[in-house]
Amino acid sequence: MAIVYVPVRLSPGEKGPYLFHSLRIVRMISGECVWQIGERKVSLAAGDVLLLNDRIPRRILENSGLKLDIFAFRSRDISSFPLLLRTFYGENIKHCKESPLMAQILELLRSTLSAGEEETARHLFEAACSLLEKEFPEQSDQRMARIAFGAADYIWEHFRENISVPQVAQAMNISKNHLEGCFRQLHGVGVGGYIRMIRLHHAEKMLRSEPERSVLDIAFACGFRSSAGFYKAYQSIYGKPPRKNG
Repeated sequence: MAIVYVPVRLSPGEKGPYLFHSLRIVRMISGECVWQIGERKVSLAAGDVLLLNDRIPRRILENSGLKLDIFAFRSRDISSFPLLLRTFYGENIKHCKESPLMAQILELLRSTLSAGEEETARHLFEAACSLLEKEFPEQSDQRMARIAFGAADYIWEHFRENISVPQVAQAMNISKNHLEGCFRQLHGVGVGGYIRMIRLHHAEKMLRSEPERSVLDIAFACGFRSSAGFYKAYQSIYGKPPRKNG
């Protein structure tokens, strides 16, 4: 088990897109903010605990100045908490008010991780997971989850290609309407919107990391089929036209 503690401090107005390759428990210490997670928005304040998965891009829209504690880990680290694991990959905005016991456990977890006390941290993390598992009802049935997770995996493998919602449905051997229902229920966003967000996330990374490539070349490399479609989608998410940051 590898749990990483990350203290985050953001100045008022600071914002940005995020997509991490880990699950995250985010504890709001102070401040207020509005997050966009997938196509949904959620307002958070001190005392809130937010669960974030590694599938749906998110960004901070508004921020009054934030102090956050983030605990990052892999899905395999909570394999013994199946209900909590389904919660992370269920409806994509999951948050609650921390109880006094949860606050105490997360504070001790922060201290032990900072001190490198791995064994104690593991027990505290398991205690936190047990409490969080009780905060949320069991998610949708396992077949629906398999469909939604399988479709998301397929999209991650093929987003650079000219894939469509019917093609994803065919790969999952189900109807388009059934796929859309399962996917939206567990991920909180439609299949087409998910494909677009994954493409935009990778394009945004490439614009920053590969300044020698043209914007159009990057758009095509990430699965977009026209410059107009890419510019429109990018503007809708990031609020500005795409440009290289070399």
